[in-house]
This record gives sequence, C-alpha cells and structure tokens, in this order.
Amino acid sequence: MVFVVGNLVLLFGLLLPWLVVLAVAVGLGYGVIRLVGARKPKTAVVDKPAGGSDVDVAQPDGEPQA
Repeated sequence: MVFVVGNLVLLFGLLLPWLVVLAVAVGLGYGVIRLVGARKPKTAVVDKPAGGSDVDVAQPDGEPQA
C-alpha cells in the first residue's frame, strides 16, 4: 500500500508543472474569448406592434366572432 501511495505522489509531482501550464493556457483562452465576445456589437431587438397579428386574443377559442 505504501508503494502505491508513493507512486501516486511521484506521479502528481511529475504532472504538477504541466497542470500549471494547462491552467494558464485555459485561463488565457477564456480571457481571449471573453474579450472577443465583448467587442462584438449586439444586435438590436426590434419590437413589432401588436396590431400586426392575425390572432384575436380577445375571443376565447371555439366562440364565434360577432
């Protein structure tokens, strides 16, 4: 059991520098993506008037219109 734990500690020690490099690369990529996304102009939302609809919401379904 001590042999297994010793090998796991050794493996973690060998991988630790590469995990730090990976964390820095992921952080830089995340920052670049956020920066590029912030520079894009947002599209304007166009409000349509309610009168343009062909659905009459005042009449419940199934009742004839007068």
